Amino acid sequence: MNRLERTLSHNDIYLFGPMGSGKTTLVDNLKDDCLESVNYVSIGAIIRQKLAQKDAEATRIIRSGKKMPLAYVTATIEPYVSTEKSYILDGVPRHADEAEWIKRHADKREMGALAVVLYANTDILLQRIYGRAKNGDRKETPERIRNRLSVYQDNINKIIDIIEPSLDEIIEIDATVSSEAVYAKAKHELEALS
Repeated sequence: MNRLERTLSHNDIYLFGPMGSGKTTLVDNLKDDCLESVNYVSIGAIIRQKLAQKDAEATRIIRSGKKMPLAYVTATIEPYVSTEKSYILDGVPRHADEAEWIKRHADKREMGALAVVLYANTDILLQRIYGRAKNGDRKETPERIRNRLSVYQDNINKIIDIIEPSLDEIIEIDATVSSEAVYAKAKHELEALS
């Protein structure tokens, strides 16, 4: 087991970053190096799968355009985060009530807890998101994109403040650089913890 695998297998990781910051790419790179060491849990991917399966509750919640109820969020992710295996959680918490639940959950786990926070300026994020939308990956409108970035910026500091007492480390990474550089920085920081 290499140092990266050792860190990942002994710590739950809460991955933060606004849309377009490269969270999925970072996780894909980590999974390539440590496929068996960790579960990857993305609420966005789970919800997209439920929508593709015509799940009535997921469809109703998404169509409402409102915040997902805490009970729905926790019921959706709990099967993935309540195993003996460590995990990388992407997309939760986004709001204070979810952060409170994560804090209680992390405090009960027999794993370390880390936050990896990707940050980038809005202009770079918008450029990436618009490029992704043009390629057909997502159906995003400029108004929806700006709203989601604003909600993230409004909530991230509150969320970190809530869960910080349960974290062993917070790793901040500049995501304005290439995805390779983001991965190299994340790998270096994670390996240093083993």
